[in-house]
Amino acid sequence: MEKLLTNYLYEFKSCPLPGVGTLLLNPGHAHFLPGEKRMIAPIPFISLYESEGTVDGLHYFIAEQYTISEVEAKRLLQNYCKQLQDMQAYEELPLDTVGSFYMDENGKLHFKSLSLPAVYFPDVVADRVIHPDVAHPMLVGDTHTNSTAMTEMLQDEPVTKSRWWIAAVVLAVVGLAVIFIYYSGYKLGQTGNGLKVSTSPESKTYSTPR
Repeated sequence: MEKLLTNYLYEFKSCPLPGVGTLLLNPGHAHFLPGEKRMIAPIPFISLYESEGTVDGLHYFIAEQYTISEVEAKRLLQNYCKQLQDMQAYEELPLDTVGSFYMDENGKLHFKSLSLPAVYFPDVVADRVIHPDVAHPMLVGDTHTNSTAMTEMLQDEPVTKSRWWIAAVVLAVVGLAVIFIYYSGYKLGQTGNGLKVSTSPESKTYSTPR
């Protein structure tokens, strides 16, 4: 019965169990690893839900596989579900190779799904292709924009260059010139101009005797 229920679950994505609930085959989710440029394939997993679906299709499936009447198929399914309901706390009952039913300490039935072999779900290369002529969405701070708008904005902004170093060079040259002129005058013996002052001879204020 376990193998037959598993086949039904994989074929129809759900398997109703009267008095127990419904097993659903969930597709899983893909994961993108940008650093490794890989897309992890989604791996399906099985979950048990309390709601019950239509059982007629499963009765027909069991009857066809076992070549028995649907009445007998219904009885086989009821016996299997009663076996699940009569499980003791911490007891487990495997379902083929996809997982197992287990009862917790509060008498609630659960299903523990087993991981399917990753070899059946290989990773794929996910290298992003950027077309220069196509606008790509971008997030700048808290603003959502695209590559075309950002290119236009950067081209419209004036490009200004800092010229502070030119003023610094001019001031340095002027300072050096002042220092040079100052010390040149000091070597001549004065700090003013370099002209010499001529003196006139002393006049006689008295006469000598002859």
